[in-house]
Amino acid sequence: MPFYVYELVDPRDQSVFYVGKGKGRRLLNHEEEARRGVHSRKCDRIRQIWASGHTVERRIVRRFALEAEAYDYEVAHIAAIGLRNLTNVLAGGGGIGPPQSAPPLWTVEKFRVTAKLLARALRFAHEGNRILIASHDVTDLLQVVLRKAVGCLGMEKVAAELKPHGVLLTR
Repeated sequence: MPFYVYELVDPRDQSVFYVGKGKGRRLLNHEEEARRGVHSRKCDRIRQIWASGHTVERRIVRRFALEAEAYDYEVAHIAAIGLRNLTNVLAGGGGIGPPQSAPPLWTVEKFRVTAKLLARALRFAHEGNRILIASHDVTDLLQVVLRKAVGCLGMEKVAAELKPHGVLLTR
């Protein structure tokens, strides 16, 4: 399976600071950028890690045969961790914001994996303070994921998949 979703981890506290989708040597490119002096939050963090005498840890989280599935997982994984907790600039999915064209079709089985990560992200985003989450309470990133899922599967199926995870979806 040529595609993968990966994490860059700060070994000083084991925190994930970047999530990406790659193929081949992609997960090595970030450190090459940092060596070249690229200025970004991600490259600055990499240089801080090096300056402290450590090396960046790289983890491949999951592999995929299809690139579209890797992009979808990347979006969900970023949502689960929380974009604000990462040095990522964008919410994943091929470097795009909300889908500009028709999203690839999701199956219920595929959404089940995403639903688990989405439910975790929703609970994290709201720190467990709410059981019922209305669309205006959800961050922009999570709204993108939800819109894509609802557009492909319908509101009822998405709600049914999220409910076992303790998330009630309302309009």
